[in-house]
Amino acid sequence: MNYSFLKNTLFLAILCLALSKPLLAHDTWLLARQSILMPPGLVVFDLTSGMSFPKLEYVIKKDRVQQALIRVGGLLTSIEGFNEVAGKSLQFSLPATKQGFAVCCVELKPKELELKADKVREYLAEIGASDSLKALWKRPSAGLRWREQYVKHAKTFVSVGKPEVVSKMDSSWSKPVGMVLEIVPQTNPLLLKAGNTMTVQVLKNGTPLAGFVLGCERENDSKHEVLKTTDAQGKTTFTLSKSGKWLLHGTELRPSSKPNLEYESDFTTLTVEVRP
Repeated sequence: MNYSFLKNTLFLAILCLALSKPLLAHDTWLLARQSILMPPGLVVFDLTSGMSFPKLEYVIKKDRVQQALIRVGGLLTSIEGFNEVAGKSLQFSLPATKQGFAVCCVELKPKELELKADKVREYLAEIGASDSLKALWKRPSAGLRWREQYVKHAKTFVSVGKPEVVSKMDSSWSKPVGMVLEIVPQTNPLLLKAGNTMTVQVLKNGTPLAGFVLGCERENDSKHEVLKTTDAQGKTTFTLSKSGKWLLHGTELRPSSKPNLEYESDFTTLTVEVRP
């Protein structure tokens, strides 16, 4: 018996099984290597997709970026000079020369895929989809298809200068950047300490999005993720119980009127760092 052949075949089967998990369900997030930086310095960001926040798992290709922006002290500029790092993240860096809140955001180009029924059920559970949609796919009728076009939006913050000092001179953290689907803090994200609450507002094309399911999880602790639904003003509040990196994320799913598509969606994420 050719044990080497069997070993290689088993490896390929396991690899295919792992890769069969829909990439659509993976969140895409943006993280700064340092959330607090004293000027002058260099702010380094990583954009990645994965299932295990904040692990750098899947690289985002340069040509997938629709737009990347950074706003410091109210001045909004485009970002260029991306670098695909070891298949793990799309990295870029920017000089930090003056004090202020730096908010960075990246929006990716639309992408399409088709899912089989079992993957649809898994996906709907992950994004907190409606009970009616889950029921439809529990026992899908013959000919029912899931073809979706999705867009991903990611955002994070950096304090250029001491947060306590910057906060007295710059409140731009509370202002939207203008993403299609955006999580906007109503609580200063760079003064957060363990045990604090954080209120956020979700905007769709600048308008508060009510009834939107938003998840919140701490780094390496997805099993304790908390899901909440935004109120009439698109707002909700989370308790950030421990220090470390936190991910807020949600998916807005809707029927599509485009040919050869059943659904369209926007994924949005916001990362913040909580101090002890």
